Amino acid sequence: SSQCESQDFSGLLANLDHDMMLHLALGHECRVYDFGSRGATWVADDGSAEPLYVPRAIWWGLEWWRYALNDIWRLPAQRTPILRGVNVERNFREALGRLSKKERRRVKYYRPFTRDGLQEVRLSGYYAPAETDGERQLHRSALLGLSDSLCRRAEVGGTGSGRGSGSEREVRGLALFDPVRMTGRAAGSSARAKLTRHSRDEEEDEEMRQAWAR
Repeated sequence: SSQCESQDFSGLLANLDHDMMLHLALGHECRVYDFGSRGATWVADDGSAEPLYVPRAIWWGLEWWRYALNDIWRLPAQRTPILRGVNVERNFREALGRLSKKERRRVKYYRPFTRDGLQEVRLSGYYAPAETDGERQLHRSALLGLSDSLCRRAEVGGTGSGRGSGSEREVRGLALFDPVRMTGRAAGSSARAKLTRHSRDEEEDEEMRQAWAR
């Protein structure tokens, strides 16, 4: 929500994790659940008004994600972004133009994985008033309970091998990497590669800034 308030467009995209982008590209519906602690008056289509606890991350952040992904992935059903009744397409379009090549590449990476016939990303936001805001210990207990439950289900049903053993799916050549025992890579090669990539990214960002300045 703080990034939405400061209109940190690039920061919001940076917080869009790879797992969600892959699922959206494959056509799955991704649901974001958030609980608001501060109410605000929202006006419906019929003119009625009521206080609702819709977090800014839902009504602002998800619309930016949806717009950016639909555009960068070139999906056909690009809806007009509306924030609390205001058309903000111009703002979002300008924000897309300010993204660096590196930021666009991160999102664009998943474009080849988009499902045939996908019209737009299936991103939904659900909200409710927060009843346990700030109760960290309660949240910790709930997350630990959920984690333990998921682990038990994985142990009973396995991870896809069909044997119910809970072991890793059999993949030819799959092995656990041990950084202590395996030290055979030539020293310095990784550092030189990182420096080369960093210099190339800086050059591309400068080209983009000069293009926008013109």
